Parts: sequence; C-alpha cells; structure tokens
Amino acid sequence: IITDMTMPHMTGLELAEKIHDHNPDLPIILCTGFGKGIPKDKIKDKGISEVLIKPIIKSDFADAINRILSPKDS
Repeated sequence: IITDMTMPHMTGLELAEKIHDHNPDLPIILCTGFGKGIPKDKIKDKGISEVLIKPIIKSDFADAINRILSPKDS
C-alpha cells in the first residue's frame, strides 16, 4: 500500500493502522511532507514499512519498494 499522510477524512497513519489491524504482513509506504514530526514508535506501531519525505525522488521511491518487497534473510 502506498498512501499519503494528508488525505480527506483520515490521515495516512489512521489508514495504516486500519490496514495493519486486518493484514499485519501487508507492507505500507507513507508519503509525507511532515515526516520529521512523526515519532518512530508510532510509525512502527502502525505497521508502516517505509516513510518517504516529499518531494520524492524516483530512485528513492524505487529503492523503498525494492526494500519492502525483497525477500528477507531468515
């Protein structure tokens, strides 16, 4: 899932929490212009895999997607 922090009717953190409650294994990328203000523990608790700070460079976006979709070493 790729979402933005600022959306109508709910924040990206609220959406991530709802998604994480139903499917904790689904990776979530949160895009925001205010990333420095989000506490790291809140990001982890909501199940967010990556936070990308706007403006987002295509290569950073591709790297984030690659990190969360690449198989992890056991």
